[in-house]
Amino acid sequence: FLGFVRPYKGLDVAIEALPLLPANVTLTVAGEFWDDPQDWATMVENLGVAERVELRARYQSDEEVADLLGSHHVLVLPYKSATQSGLAPLAFAAGRPVVASRVGGLAEAVDHGVSGFLVDAEDPQALADGIEAALQDLPALSEGAREAGSTWLDYVGAVTDLGRR
Repeated sequence: FLGFVRPYKGLDVAIEALPLLPANVTLTVAGEFWDDPQDWATMVENLGVAERVELRARYQSDEEVADLLGSHHVLVLPYKSATQSGLAPLAFAAGRPVVASRVGGLAEAVDHGVSGFLVDAEDPQALADGIEAALQDLPALSEGAREAGSTWLDYVGAVTDLGRR
């Protein structure tokens, strides 16, 4: 879970999904929090998953984001509402599948079963099922994510093509 932590991004759903997953599944939350991070730490403690959650309550540099994407298997975007997110393309560029809510532009960004999984919003069980499915099919989804990702050269080519028109 990465980026600005705001209520509409569904961190509560991700935390509630964690006890429904195998004990070896962990959650890293990295970003600037809208509200008091201690509230989230309390929620994690109350659900009995404190040892499985890392809260990095601060801005993450580009290098840290790259390290996070490189050291984790799946990016989780359990948004309750959204127009779009720049995080899915970042994950794809790193070859990481995305498990996201079927809301807004996320539904268009994730190719269900190819570059990740789409789940019903605000449903911890659906999110847990999507995460578990992604982890079970990780090699194929990682390849699908890499193929979905754009490189800097892709962007340069698109801009160059526009200049020729």
